[in-house]
Amino acid sequence: MKSPVFLFSLPRAGSTLLQRMLLSHPQIGGTAEPWILLPWIYAIKKYGTYAEYSHTSCFNAIQDFISTLPNREVSYLSQLSKCAFSLYQQQLYNEELYFLDKTPRYYLIIPEIAKMFPRAKFIFLFRNPLSILSSVIKTWNNDKLRLHNNYIDLINGPRKIAEGYEILKKKAVRIQYEDLVKNPEDQLKRIVSYLDINFESHMVEKFMNLELSGRMGDPTGRFAYDKVEKSSIDKWKKTFYTKRRVSYAKKYLKKIGSSVLDVHGYKEQDLISQLSSLTPKQSGYITDNYNLLIGSMFRIFEFNQVKTRINRKIDFKGKPFYQHM
Repeated sequence: MKSPVFLFSLPRAGSTLLQRMLLSHPQIGGTAEPWILLPWIYAIKKYGTYAEYSHTSCFNAIQDFISTLPNREVSYLSQLSKCAFSLYQQQLYNEELYFLDKTPRYYLIIPEIAKMFPRAKFIFLFRNPLSILSSVIKTWNNDKLRLHNNYIDLINGPRKIAEGYEILKKKAVRIQYEDLVKNPEDQLKRIVSYLDINFESHMVEKFMNLELSGRMGDPTGRFAYDKVEKSSIDKWKKTFYTKRRVSYAKKYLKKIGSSVLDVHGYKEQDLISQLSSLTPKQSGYITDNYNLLIGSMFRIFEFNQVKTRINRKIDFKGKPFYQHM
């Protein structure tokens, strides 16, 4: 293996489509979504992890351990990169040159990945944030504005991936989703040129035949992407069919901020103008507000963590843990 290739994007940005196209190339291999680097790197992050072994204590112990290494964190990340490189290589069965790691939430750890793999290849995929928001609502939330499970992707994600791009832009290639679906051959040629391999025409024509191992990934894209659809560019407009949704989307863009949107390749005012041009219904205000409220309560009170703690108290036989002590 020559090196890993990291495809950085936000969830619902079209990364599964691009991944399948790239993995159709005989010199690029990979699995659905590895995720392996997240727990390794979060071991040296004080916040962001809840664990029964007490992550705070673990973090402090690891920091003490790292402080005695010859090059401290550099030594730690260097050894992790060797382990990851070996695992990537073992997933390649046909002597491919590259392993493609497409794990959307890697946007949280781009600076650390850049340190671990200074010679890796980096692809950034950006998409209209309104399209991403629309896809999150439709695909993951059954067309409801209950966005608590995706708050980190929608609110922190755009800023994090923008910061990551600013770090790596001189050694990375960026792709706009809209350009990819309008002219996939041109965008794929840019990528393979960056990887110093030849373009294969079947990357555009036969990517739908690709089978990927692993449970993670786009729950719809693995089955729905049988061709490139230009209509997906404006599909987001169908999601914002009430005045409350249009209002929410405008506030969402404001929260992201114009400077971050600029890095993504979109102008805040242009997106707001497109929202203003829609003709939403008067109805739906109560339903949308109710779902936003429920989602906010789930996020603030962390009901998902409470549910996990309760489930942990039941073992595989369905009996409370204390009956086996």
